[in-house]
Amino acid sequence: MTTAPWLGEIMDSCLPASPISNEAFLFAYISVDGDGGGSEDRISALPDNLLCNVVSRLPVHDAARTGALSQRWRGLWHATQLVLDDADLLPDGGPVDWRAPAAAVSRILASHPGPFRCVHLANNLIDESNKDALAEWLRLLADKGVENLTLVNRPFSLKMPLQLPLSLLRCGASLRRLYLGVWLFPFTTGLSRSPDVFPHLQELGICAGITEESDLQYVLACSPKLEILAFISNYAYPDRVRIGSHSLRCVLVWHSLATEVAIMAAPHLQRLIIYCTFPTEEGTTIKVKIGYAPELAVLGYLDTAKHVLEIGNTIIKARDKLNSTFWQGVAPIKSLQSCVKKVVFDQSLLEKPPLVRREQGQQSWPGITRD
Repeated sequence: MTTAPWLGEIMDSCLPASPISNEAFLFAYISVDGDGGGSEDRISALPDNLLCNVVSRLPVHDAARTGALSQRWRGLWHATQLVLDDADLLPDGGPVDWRAPAAAVSRILASHPGPFRCVHLANNLIDESNKDALAEWLRLLADKGVENLTLVNRPFSLKMPLQLPLSLLRCGASLRRLYLGVWLFPFTTGLSRSPDVFPHLQELGICAGITEESDLQYVLACSPKLEILAFISNYAYPDRVRIGSHSLRCVLVWHSLATEVAIMAAPHLQRLIIYCTFPTEEGTTIKVKIGYAPELAVLGYLDTAKHVLEIGNTIIKARDKLNSTFWQGVAPIKSLQSCVKKVVFDQSLLEKPPLVRREQGQQSWPGITRD
């Protein structure tokens, strides 16, 4: 398998932080009465909601074992909304076996009654040989109401990623935050678009994967509360990022390849961040279009040699030797002044080689065919 360590570094830097504290441990002072004849476990005297909060911050193995502390703690793990980070299931020392956590993940998801507050699965290798386990995980996550889901396929490879099953969409009824890494997004052609698909989703991150433009449009149409959309290390799939959403407030395109980033209609969008993102082919540019975005306040980081900026009817074309001082002498642009409060041009992008690049000899993702 051709792996890409640099891709993993980019991915790890942007995934949501685990809610688990690896430094957490239970410690209690035992108070002894003046006669030395008794003791009191003060932690166990706390109300259930506080004890459940304590349990939810422990690594999953420790959380499940709290039932052995005393009668008071029995049943608390099952009464606590599940918080699972599969990093806690990796064996200590030695080379990493990316298949090792899968069996434990299956047991935990099956044994806990739910709901699942946060499930962070970023340390598993799923391929054709064990994709049935993935389907079962998604079924359990949907049935038990997962709210925050991070699902990443390891190790990071430059091969065509495995496609997620359509059952991912069943999780949408409860999801509030979703991050997907190194997957082919399910094909949604022919599916009805309804706000009931992702009724509560507020944050979506698609990392180092493949998402067709039509599938992106499906997600946007089915997410009435989506506020944050992030594309991280996506190499031209989708090559045109076209945004139409009544709820989005922030869009990030980071360390990616694209031909166009267009805000078609986003009345509440406040930030559009395009960072370390480059054209799909040498000698071409990325079209950055701003249509209807009356609340857009920040637009950056633009590379004046790589981006063609179009705001309303005004087009600012890239020039070979253009630098950021050019913009100091540009006469006021009405469509820019009336819409964007701050535009950021990063001079470093003109001087440094791109951080996002294909490995030598690596071609773009092979063509995608639909069944």
